Amino acid sequence: MEESSIVRGRSRPYERFIAVTADCLTAKRAKAYAVLLPLVALAVMVIDSLVKGSLWFVYKGDFILYYTGGRYLLTGRMNELYDFAAQEVFQLETLRLGVAQFTPFNHPPFTTPFYAPFALASFELGLLFWSAAGLVALMLAWRMLHQELSALTVYSPLRLALLSFCFYPTIAWILANQNSAFTLLIYTMTYVALRRGRDLAGGAILGFLLYKPQLALTPVFILLVKGRLRALMGFLLTSSLLIAVGFLL
Repeated sequence: MEESSIVRGRSRPYERFIAVTADCLTAKRAKAYAVLLPLVALAVMVIDSLVKGSLWFVYKGDFILYYTGGRYLLTGRMNELYDFAAQEVFQLETLRLGVAQFTPFNHPPFTTPFYAPFALASFELGLLFWSAAGLVALMLAWRMLHQELSALTVYSPLRLALLSFCFYPTIAWILANQNSAFTLLIYTMTYVALRRGRDLAGGAILGFLLYKPQLALTPVFILLVKGRLRALMGFLLTSSLLIAVGFLL
């Protein structure tokens, strides 16, 4: 009896916190907060740019990493791909900054053919192309999920993509110019293929996550536990192909 009283005493602050939160976070306010989140993120970005003196400086994000790998492939400098001192000089000249904001290219060499199309022109045009391609990947992912899951049909794929920007990681992706949208598309294509029983294809698609192998560890472990051997075979086939391409480059 005494122990249960202690437990209740400990839980009361938590219960009060939940009650206050529930009172404050009404459905109307939740919608308003979701709409305000992208605006707040944009305001922070603008303020940060004013402090640093350049909106472009803030927006470049991780794209300089991908641009570096792509340009090194296009200009025949693959033997210098992991020469970080040379990379720093290249990025300083490309960004035309007084001080280099160095973002080393540390991805596997087989990723450079994917980054190369975004490095065909200037950094600025490549960045715009990169952002557009990421938005297309986001739309494709939602379209595939929309067709696969009946619960999502209450919204159109376009609306789902727009609602994604009420989720902070989506905002962080577009502002930091990361490759998260392409990762989402790979995950989505893998999920849809596996759900339809196309294990070999699903595993082969999952293999493209080898550019960030830590992202593939959990899906591969689950496939192993579930005994989805054909999916694992597909994953190994794609992985082997990418590793071979890396050695060739």
